[in-house]
Amino acid sequence: MKTADGKLIKNILAAIAAYLFGASIGLCVSSGVGVDPLSVLISGLSSLTGIGFSMMNFFLNIVLVTIALLISRKHIGIITFVSIPTVSLGIQTITVLYSSIAMIPSYLIFAIGLIGSSAAIAWMIVLDCGKSPYDAFVLTIADTAHTTYHIVRWVTDLSSILLGWLLKGSFGVGTVICLLVSGKLVEWFIKLYTPKGKAE
Repeated sequence: MKTADGKLIKNILAAIAAYLFGASIGLCVSSGVGVDPLSVLISGLSSLTGIGFSMMNFFLNIVLVTIALLISRKHIGIITFVSIPTVSLGIQTITVLYSSIAMIPSYLIFAIGLIGSSAAIAWMIVLDCGKSPYDAFVLTIADTAHTTYHIVRWVTDLSSILLGWLLKGSFGVGTVICLLVSGKLVEWFIKLYTPKGKAE
């Protein structure tokens, strides 16, 4: 019973982290400074189709999970599915509430979004309740191609930026900052969240 309760609590915390991740992405998008590679593609598709960013995020993540499922279920978990609507809800929350924080300098809003998204990703990793749709997709492709996560992630990130830019997505200096800084921030937060005994 305790094990079941522990898993339930971890899944709830992971869902909260997914919501906070979505809200943080919403801040980056609303700032106009730039977004992470996948969000460049999402914003480009949103611009092309006229579908809102949060709803396009929802649709694209369903596509990524479907592709991963068709190949292998190894990296798919409950949180993979829960995070799809939860992240989109977080993005939509910021879209609705942005007018109330619009007076804050855009670079500060972007910085809060970048730090928040990195903290949320690290939280989900430490909880270890399942992969995000994007990570599940990347890991599945890496397994199938017999290569590393980093190589596939680099290719998919670069492809997302290029295609998103061609579709007039939200590419900016913030995108470059995300590429250079977010990985290190995630690593730092993972160390922060992990008890010293476990880290060692």
